[in-house]
Amino acid sequence: MRFCLKSFTVVSLVFSFVFFSSCDNKQEELEEIGVEENVEVVGVEYYGEKIYVEKVDGNYVMEGDILIDLDQNAKSSGKMGVLWPNGIIYYNIASDVSNSKRQIIFEAMNHWKDNTVIKFQQRTSQNAYVNFVDKGGCKSFIGRRGRMQELNVGGCFNKELLIHELGHAVGLYHEHNKYDRDKYIRILWDNIDDNFLSEAQYKKNTTAPGRDFTIGVDFESVMIYRAGVTDHSIDITKPVMEKLDGTDWSYPPGTLSANDIRGVNLMYANSIPLASDISGNWAQYEINLLMSKGLVSGFPDGTFKPNDLLTRAQFATLIASIIKPEPIRDDINFPDVPDTDYWATDAISIAVRGGYISGFPDGTFRLDEKVSRVQIWVSLASGLRLGGGINSDLDFFSDREDIPDWAIDNGKVADAYKNKLISVYNPNNSITNKLRPNDNATRADALVTFHQALVFLKKVDDTANRYLALP
Repeated sequence: MRFCLKSFTVVSLVFSFVFFSSCDNKQEELEEIGVEENVEVVGVEYYGEKIYVEKVDGNYVMEGDILIDLDQNAKSSGKMGVLWPNGIIYYNIASDVSNSKRQIIFEAMNHWKDNTVIKFQQRTSQNAYVNFVDKGGCKSFIGRRGRMQELNVGGCFNKELLIHELGHAVGLYHEHNKYDRDKYIRILWDNIDDNFLSEAQYKKNTTAPGRDFTIGVDFESVMIYRAGVTDHSIDITKPVMEKLDGTDWSYPPGTLSANDIRGVNLMYANSIPLASDISGNWAQYEINLLMSKGLVSGFPDGTFKPNDLLTRAQFATLIASIIKPEPIRDDINFPDVPDTDYWATDAISIAVRGGYISGFPDGTFRLDEKVSRVQIWVSLASGLRLGGGINSDLDFFSDREDIPDWAIDNGKVADAYKNKLISVYNPNNSITNKLRPNDNATRADALVTFHQALVFLKKVDDTANRYLALP
C-alpha cells in the first residue's frame, strides 16, 4: 500500500491530475478522504524534506492539526527553540467564539496550569500570543511564533482535544511520530487510506528539530493518536498502529500523562538560554543544564561557542569540572604541560589521575591538539568503566570501518554506544547512521556526551536528545 515518490515535481503533477480529474464529482472524492472543499493538497519543503500538507485558507497544515510556517522551519517530544519565556502563554479569544467553546478553552488551559509549569495570561499589548479563533478543524502551531498565532477551535468539541492542541502550542509534536518510534510501534500501512494526507498523519519525524524529554513512546500521552483512528482506517474494525511487544493499546485518556507533565517541566526548566548563541542549537538543553549547575561556563562576551572545536587541554578541564573524578592512579609528568601558571595544569592532573585521559607514546600531552569524537567516547567509557558493548553492534553504522583499530580492539566504542554516550548529529540537521568518529569534536558534541555520562552516574535526569545513537 505504501510507495516511494522518486520525483517530487512529477508526482505533484500526477497527484493533481488524479485528484481533480479522475472523478466526475470533485466534492465526492474530497469527502472520501476527509478533505473539505476549500482545501488544497500541496507539496512543500519542511526542514529539507519534501512533505504533503493541506493548504487551508492560506495556512499550511501538517499531520492533520499542526499549522506550520514555511518561513520559520522552526519531543515528551518537544521543540526547544520556540518555547514561551518563563512558561507564560499570552492569549486572546476572538469575539465570535461561543460561550460553550470558551468554557472548553478555559478548562483545557486550567488542566495545563494545574499540572505543569505552563501559565496562561490574557494578552494586553504583547506581540506574541495565541489567538483562539472559531475556524474549521482543531489546529495549532508548534510553540511560540514570535507574533500572533491562531489556534483553530472550530472542530475542538471537547476539553481533551483542546488539551492536545495546547500541547502543540506549548511546543510538542505528535508522540507516535517520534524519530525512534519504530522500536515501539508498528504502523499498519495496509489499513491506512492510500492517499497523501492519511499517510502523512503517521510520517516519522526525522528532520524537524526537537528533543525527547522522556524515553520511549508514552502510550498514555495526550499527544498520541489512538491505535484505530477511523478517519484514516480502511477497515475500522482493525487498528492502524500496534505495539511491537504485542500488549493491548488502550484508548489514551485525553489528559496529560505523567510523562507529558515530566517532559514539559523538564523542557521549560532550561528554556531561557544562558548563552547568547545556543538558542535552537541541537545541544541547547545539555549546554543550558550544565551551565545552570555551574559545571561549565561560557565566554566573557556571553557566548558559549558551541561549534568551536575542542582541544585536549579544554577536554581535560571539562572532565575535571563536570565528572570530578576521584584519583585511582598516579599523576603523569608531561614534558609539554607547565608545572605552574598554566590554566589547565590542575585539570589535566585530575583527569589523568581519575583514569580518563593519558598522553601519547612519546610521553607528550599535546595541549592544543584537537580532540576527535572517538577519543571522547573512549575516554569517558574508560574513565566510567563502562561495559556491556558488543563490537558487532557497531555494524549498523555505515562508517563503522572508519573507527580506528585501537578503539575497536579495546571495545570502548561499543561500550559507549551500549551506554548511550554517542550522538549522530550532523551539520545538515538530520539523523543519520554515520558516527563520524574521526571528526574533530565540537563543544556541543562534548557536552551532549558529558550529559550522558552524568545520566550514567545518576546525577541528572535521563532525557533523550533526538540525535543520540540509541542501541
